[in-house]
Amino acid sequence: MKRILILLTGIICAWAFTPAGNDTGRRAEALFVGSNSNVQATWLATKLFKSGVNITYTERPDDLQPSRLAAYDAVIYCTAKPPSAAAQAALRTFVEGGKGLLVLHQGADGLRGTTLPKQSGNLGKGRVIVLGGGKTDDAWKQVAFLDKIRNNVMEAIGEDARARIAAANIPDVDIYNSDTIADYTKRYNVPKFQDALPPKESNKLTQVPRDSKYNCSPRSPISPNPSPWHGMKEGGCGSWRP
Repeated sequence: MKRILILLTGIICAWAFTPAGNDTGRRAEALFVGSNSNVQATWLATKLFKSGVNITYTERPDDLQPSRLAAYDAVIYCTAKPPSAAAQAALRTFVEGGKGLLVLHQGADGLRGTTLPKQSGNLGKGRVIVLGGGKTDDAWKQVAFLDKIRNNVMEAIGEDARARIAAANIPDVDIYNSDTIADYTKRYNVPKFQDALPPKESNKLTQVPRDSKYNCSPRSPISPNPSPWHGMKEGGCGSWRP
């Protein structure tokens, strides 16, 4: 049985993972369709995580399938690759059903020959937002531009998703006011270690791969000389896909 394992450090207590389908309060999910290992997606993911939005990255427009899209609140389209006719239809149905589509710079080229709207507006019950700019990495290193993208992602995911984020009451574990940091390629001084959280609160700061299970091992003893790697060596958490 094949397993995909993702290790998470710093959490040493066992707890049950709450599936994404629990709508009483949870993080939002957005699918970023990019190209050429788009580094901008990682910068955006860092920006959005604090706001309660997880980013999943793909370079395959044909991943826009109904079964996959069901897990997301919005799609961020940022590639000149056009989707297939089936993917176009699935994306349109996704938006018309109440979800969001954010089109960034070269994404407009990728969707130019499709039946999807070319300008911002409503589509059925959902939202289409088309933004210009951001064609260079330097633009993505500006706080104002990242704020603009973040605000439009929050608009794209919709009112219901924003309400679920608020209901989740996600803890703020920022150790250096990272929301003001734009250039993630630079080094920054870290004034302190992150404060420890109860397992239930740590759950709110975890992105678990779709269709995966999650569990933690409580084996890590209290160390007289704790380090950031101690939980990894002695115990920890992992997710796996059967």
